[in-house]
Amino acid sequence: MKYKMIVSDLDGTLLDDNRKVSKENIKYINEARKNGFIFAIATGRMYKSAKIIASLIDKDIPIATANGAYTVNGEGKVLLNNPLSIENILKINEVALNHGLYYFFYGKETIYVHETKYEHLERSKYPKSADAAEIIKFDNLEEVLDDNNPIYKSLFISDNYSPHNKITLDLSYIKGLNVTSSMSDNYEITTIGADKGSALDAFSKEFNIPVEQIIAIGDNRNDISMLNKSGLGVSVYNACEEVKDLSDIITVSNNESPIAKLIKEYVNC
Repeated sequence: MKYKMIVSDLDGTLLDDNRKVSKENIKYINEARKNGFIFAIATGRMYKSAKIIASLIDKDIPIATANGAYTVNGEGKVLLNNPLSIENILKINEVALNHGLYYFFYGKETIYVHETKYEHLERSKYPKSADAAEIIKFDNLEEVLDDNNPIYKSLFISDNYSPHNKITLDLSYIKGLNVTSSMSDNYEITTIGADKGSALDAFSKEFNIPVEQIIAIGDNRNDISMLNKSGLGVSVYNACEEVKDLSDIITVSNNESPIAKLIKEYVNC
């Protein structure tokens, strides 16, 4: 099979444990791109945060953000725009409050928080640069909601992640939600149809590349939809066991330039 595209997760995959993109990853990605290969990012991060990292590689990297809820091609053309409905945002907010969780909502460039706890924002990969997202603290969520500034994802932080626990059950009563996770202690909530598998489909259509010719690589549960859909689903060595079990292959860890290794092994540059 001749592969023509890689779609990569960021944290725990493209990024090493210091949240850096290795020089080797950048070198091989750009060499492949010079020969017509497409490299894209699919992340749970908000757009502004993901764009900062993508620009370390090049200015025109296609990006799927908020697990695919907001997805653009390399020129900024919007391919997917699937925000949460205001009705569901308010229901999600109620679940979080009922369980006493730390939680927040992502817009495209804005974070909405009930409590400002920077240690939790840091755990969720809040961008620290001068271009960091605006933080809006709310007491009454309805007062800050704005149709012109859609919310794409909610993130709960809990010390007791389980697909069968009460938090997941309460969220399941809200119609139209997709619930996954990117770490062992969080819940990532988007609307149905806003997932990395849908982003992979959007990239496939935009670049006229069959999904069978796309490699997807990731490390956690929010990557499963794109790994299942791709022609070659790859987990990094540090991936959770659930992701490793369903992957076609397991490669090196995020600290060993896994994207460069995939390009060397599967891409004809």
